[in-house]
Amino acid sequence: MACKATHILVSTGGAKGATEAAGAQGRTASADGTAASATAPLLQTTDVALACGKARILDGINLTLEPGDCTLLLGESGSGKTTLSRCIAGLNDDYSVAVRLRGTELAKSMRKRTNEQRVGIQYVFQSPFSSLNPCRSIGQSLTVPLEMSGAGTATTRKAQVEEALDSVR
Repeated sequence: MACKATHILVSTGGAKGATEAAGAQGRTASADGTAASATAPLLQTTDVALACGKARILDGINLTLEPGDCTLLLGESGSGKTTLSRCIAGLNDDYSVAVRLRGTELAKSMRKRTNEQRVGIQYVFQSPFSSLNPCRSIGQSLTVPLEMSGAGTATTRKAQVEEALDSVR
């Protein structure tokens, strides 16, 4: 069976909003008031496991993503790429052990994570037919996550989206 690459994890860099005092101690402050290590990996999973009945879907998955890294999840159909990605994103909360973002352990459910954590890990769905709304332009669809995160003004969000679209022409 041929391998199909369907998931790429991309890091855009370090923590935003770090305070000078926290940074001087080698730690960054997050929006929820907890401190995360500035030297910790951006994303780390440790022994992630998931079972459905007697079937082991994931077993002992370890992954480390440093700031600036790009990691490809490669495997045969049914090997657990989507399941692992959904666990990391908090869309599947039945897994065991830990997922850490900048050294801070994440709640298993996306709904229990802080806004900063939800912005730090975002899921891009594979099928454009199920993820894009045909009543919206691509620009409008790209603006939605920026609006939901509360980032910038409407004018700055529009400029960001236009810049992103211009970069892929």
